[in-house]
Amino acid sequence: MNRRIAFRLMCAVGATLLWAAAAGRAGAAAPPDGRRDSSASTDGTAGRYKTKTAGPDRPFRHRLGAAGEWLRILPTNVFIHGENARGRTLRHSHAARLEYAFGLDPHSSAGRAYGAPWTGLGIVHYGFEDRPELGQGWGAYLYQGAQLVAFTPRLSLDYGWRFGLTGGWHPYDAERNPYNRSHGSRLNAYLDAGLELRWAAAPRFDVILGATFAHFSNGGTTIPNAGLNTFGARLGLSYRFETRDFAPDAATAPAGIPPFRRHWSYDLVAFGSWRQRGYVRNGQKYVLPSKYAVAGLSIAPMRNLGYRFRIGMALDAVYDASANRVRFYADREGILAVPDVPLRHQLALGLSGRAEYVMPWFILGAGIGYNVLSVGGDMRNFYQILALKIDLTHSVFLHVGYNLRNFHEPNYLMLGLGYRFHDLTPRLYRLFPSRKPKR
Repeated sequence: MNRRIAFRLMCAVGATLLWAAAAGRAGAAAPPDGRRDSSASTDGTAGRYKTKTAGPDRPFRHRLGAAGEWLRILPTNVFIHGENARGRTLRHSHAARLEYAFGLDPHSSAGRAYGAPWTGLGIVHYGFEDRPELGQGWGAYLYQGAQLVAFTPRLSLDYGWRFGLTGGWHPYDAERNPYNRSHGSRLNAYLDAGLELRWAAAPRFDVILGATFAHFSNGGTTIPNAGLNTFGARLGLSYRFETRDFAPDAATAPAGIPPFRRHWSYDLVAFGSWRQRGYVRNGQKYVLPSKYAVAGLSIAPMRNLGYRFRIGMALDAVYDASANRVRFYADREGILAVPDVPLRHQLALGLSGRAEYVMPWFILGAGIGYNVLSVGGDMRNFYQILALKIDLTHSVFLHVGYNLRNFHEPNYLMLGLGYRFHDLTPRLYRLFPSRKPKR
């Protein structure tokens, strides 16, 4: 880990925290401007805003945050574990991030039904101790988080996830970078999840201390793809555009939550991607020279149990052009030749159980299934699905998913578009708020 960078991050965060504390004392001594508004609060229900900009003309809260992270690289593959140019285990990493988020009014019906989540965008930089071989991760991501527990009006436990794309990696190269089995591509998907304590140090400033886990991989689009995982601590500061008053207000009357009628909805998803395939024969690893197309169609009847949870089953049809290409051979020049495979050997029909966590704009889903109809070989297996659905309208959504095989083998990405039929969930928020609120 670059100690100079870590020291500078610590100094910058420490100076900012001292400034925030001073601002908090000044803000507490001065009388607040504006009128008390019962239509906004901190995460959850703690802390009221007192500002002329809150209320029906400002249906969202806004914040800007920065954080530094001190991380340990998890030794999940041989490259990290010591089979590298340095000849030793890679352990340390650090990161710095900046993100903007907006949140629903926690006193509104939507805020109460969904736990007043925050949604936004961010940028991040990751540094590693073996920069010549690994490179450094620069990325952009989507973010969402919400409060789990409010211990006091100023202190809460929150969760958050981030999903995006990172570049700046130094991929595997047989001649110039032969040890790096973690990444085979310059661009890699980025997934981060964590818990954090959030302390309202001042009416506009929050101090954040948390734990975070991050994963980087290319989703099987290029081999090698052992991936890289980090775990560590996060320290940060966020600035809120609205001022809070932490005194309780008995006059506050939160909006009611419309009753939820349980019902069935139906998600239809079409997806596609590309992948590279490797095989092990007689203890020797082979990577097929081509990249192959993957396409699929899924229909999932889902039982909507409430505003936040859905469970159901899905019928999954998939075509994998890389499947069952086991009869490859090396020609006289040592180049792998891969004969064509009958189409029926590349098709499968699976049945999976699904569970989804529903929030405004995003749905997180997981599934586990088995290909019940296939000719066997690569296509006869258990599979697992992790998916993110991003609402474009109340019925149309983007689908970004990842398929695993037998719980540990990367399979393929699932990039597609979906449509939801018969969704009777009450519309408590607008996907794209108008500039002028309704009178």
